[in-house]
Amino acid sequence: MFTHSTSREAEPQLHSHCVVMNATLLADGRWFSLSNEAVIAHQAIGGAIADSPELIRVADGKFTTQTALNLELNTIRLMQQGRGKVGAIVPIGTRLDGLTSHSLTPEQQNAVEMAATTPDAVMAWQGVAGAGKTYALSILKELA
Repeated sequence: MFTHSTSREAEPQLHSHCVVMNATLLADGRWFSLSNEAVIAHQAIGGAIADSPELIRVADGKFTTQTALNLELNTIRLMQQGRGKVGAIVPIGTRLDGLTSHSLTPEQQNAVEMAATTPDAVMAWQGVAGAGKTYALSILKELA
């Protein structure tokens, strides 16, 4: 498990990665790795990983670690402590018509508007890889 504090574009973005090494040194000195097909065919391996004492089952067959939970709890504490602590980037009620000139999805536009008008010092954005968080943050940066 390792933590990054920036996105690929070097923008602030706290997130964690969990790496599972897929390589084994065989007795004859050769390296071997499992393909996805082999893992699927031998699901007992996944079960052994799932039974690891470091992992905590959270929901829907998903897992996390205490370290990851602690990072999330600390982020939530920072968000709570920063409520109402700063001035908004743009005053609430300001029309942000310029956002329509960008190719933002409605969700991205809403996130940019919320981030631009919040008086909170910390705001968390969540989305899957490729959802456009970094692009939306670049538009927010233009407003600032």
